[in-house]
Amino acid sequence: MKGKKSDKENMKMKKDIYNAILKIMLLSSIKCKENYSYQLFKNIKNSPIKIEKPDMKNDVYNTLASLLGSGYIKTFSKIENGKLKNYYRITDKGIAALDEIKPVFKDVFKRVSKLLD
Repeated sequence: MKGKKSDKENMKMKKDIYNAILKIMLLSSIKCKENYSYQLFKNIKNSPIKIEKPDMKNDVYNTLASLLGSGYIKTFSKIENGKLKNYYRITDKGIAALDEIKPVFKDVFKRVSKLLD
């Protein structure tokens, strides 16, 4: 029974790390360029940081909803090629959060990398 509990805990830890990285990637991407959700998904999928998950598209959409609910991003509608698309724009709160977390993340990543070597 202990093996199953350990596997479940490992999966949760991986998911927590993945979600934190995904939030940073999405905020950074939106800060660089306002975009709609499917394009953001493609940006994440094609980024140099490879995150391979079967449900990544859902994770991107759920993370966007979370960032929206937290006030880090906001939406606006735009007609493109005759289609109405919802675009995301980073808010001042999102920029401040990203600016605050980037040096912390870099430091933590560097320390964890040393610890794992």
